[in-house]
Amino acid sequence: MAQRPQLPRLCDARYEPLRDRRSRAKGDRIISKIAEISNSKRIRLKLIKLALSCRLQNCRNFQQ
Repeated sequence: MAQRPQLPRLCDARYEPLRDRRSRAKGDRIISKIAEISNSKRIRLKLIKLALSCRLQNCRNFQQ
């Protein structure tokens, strides 16, 4: 598997608008809920990866 490029350092809580910070906290809650629900490790990893990629959408404006 090819390694993904690192997100820029700017993608940091200090630089995020409040709305993004809030949705990021929501993403964290979703991730912990997923971890509780699913016993299957593979499914859990897949869901967590999905939730993280949604969370990282908030940082897209820093990647230009």
